[in-house]
Amino acid sequence: MTRQAERRALRDVFGCFATGVCVITTTSAAGEPVGMTVNSFNSVSLAPPLVSWCIGHESSCFEHFDSARPFNIHILARDQEPLSRAFAERGGQPFRAVSWQQDASGTPLLNDCPVRLYCVPHERIEAGDHVLIIGAVNGFEIADQQPLVFYRGAYTG
Repeated sequence: MTRQAERRALRDVFGCFATGVCVITTTSAAGEPVGMTVNSFNSVSLAPPLVSWCIGHESSCFEHFDSARPFNIHILARDQEPLSRAFAERGGQPFRAVSWQQDASGTPLLNDCPVRLYCVPHERIEAGDHVLIIGAVNGFEIADQQPLVFYRGAYTG
């Protein structure tokens, strides 16, 4: 098996674990809204309240999230696949197509998401070709909706 085929096979194995889908938002150094879709979100600790997620070094958003700026995590509902796809598209302009506002820190806050967590960077850990970002949760909002789930490379409900 070639190295590339081995990496693809391992990615397929990792894809056998069903995950929720989130959009993470922050601002650029110039104050522009930045966001990306992730499925690597995890809770870490209740005391203090910490969460984690990963970003690849090759991500077009890497420099924005690698800096110490507040960020918001939006856990998506089952009917928000189009929102997830908009923020997953490399080079797209997703903020033009969605309803959003700024929170008290100036960080983009997507409207109509069932779960929103307000976070600040807590720790950054190099992890292979990714960085694990641990965020301290400063606040949250929750509504009762079924989640959008990603499994084996596809959205499912």
